[in-house]
Amino acid sequence: MSDPEKKVPTPRLPRWVSSYVDLESVVGLSRRWIQELRRLPGAPRPQSNGKHSVKAWLEFAKANSSKVAKSADPDRRSLEAEKISLQLERLRFELDREKGAYIKLDEVIEGDHQIIQDAKQQFSNLPAILEARFPGMAAEAGTIGREVVADILKKLSEGYAK
Repeated sequence: MSDPEKKVPTPRLPRWVSSYVDLESVVGLSRRWIQELRRLPGAPRPQSNGKHSVKAWLEFAKANSSKVAKSADPDRRSLEAEKISLQLERLRFELDREKGAYIKLDEVIEGDHQIIQDAKQQFSNLPAILEARFPGMAAEAGTIGREVVADILKKLSEGYAK
């Protein structure tokens, strides 16, 4: 029979441990938590002989665990991961730009403008070409050519304006 008044003895914790691995097991925190706590201001430092105070660490962990819990929050971690991903994407873009993988918009517009001007010039010559090719139908060919050219030039201008 067990006596309900009888207290179960609690194991005694060592006062000092010689490594962070031992500290983790004695304090009952994961390596990640110990690492996070170590980064906080006022975290216990090892003695000159390399030993860690178990009492100091227990008190510090108790007082500061909410600060570590906030940084271990999954939402915050996902936001930090997204931030890093965006920074990486920006760095890749900058690197590609430096390598010349992109063309400046002004250069594209200027190139398009030149192509359209060349096309307009070629189409403007079409009625004269048609008149020369079909001398018996010169007037009719010229009229049709001018109508077709006017329609094409209008479409080019509208498309360019967009």
